[in-house]
Amino acid sequence: MTRLGFQLAILTLLALSAAVFSASPAQTQVPNIKFKGKVLEPWALGTFRVNPNTEAIPFSVPQSQELVITDVVISNTGTGAASAGLSAEGGPFLLWVTIPAESTFSHSYASGIAFPQEANVRLHHVSGPSPIDFHLNGFLRKAK
Repeated sequence: MTRLGFQLAILTLLALSAAVFSASPAQTQVPNIKFKGKVLEPWALGTFRVNPNTEAIPFSVPQSQELVITDVVISNTGTGAASAGLSAEGGPFLLWVTIPAESTFSHSYASGIAFPQEANVRLHHVSGPSPIDFHLNGFLRKAK
């Protein structure tokens, strides 16, 4: 096969691949969570940036509900290590971790971290030179 023939074959293959992939839009399915026989919808609380030596309250749990955080991702894009924590207002740290520079901490909890009704979720950036990003996933359920 000549060089031109090879290039035409590659271009044809790329054109066919583009047609196949653009003809069917991507569909994302988020799995439901079963809890005591009930199906709960997972919920991405969002990504929150916290500046050095500060804390943020990104979410307050509604009355008559509990928040269960199932996944925590903390990204440190800075040049130095950073210590971070997660707590309910007035309570002890439920998570405490030191993240090396330019690294990410990620953890999924089998049973989740539960926050009671009307609690404030607190994100803490305890030490480190640069902001860090918290990404939280979980679900709301009826308070016990």
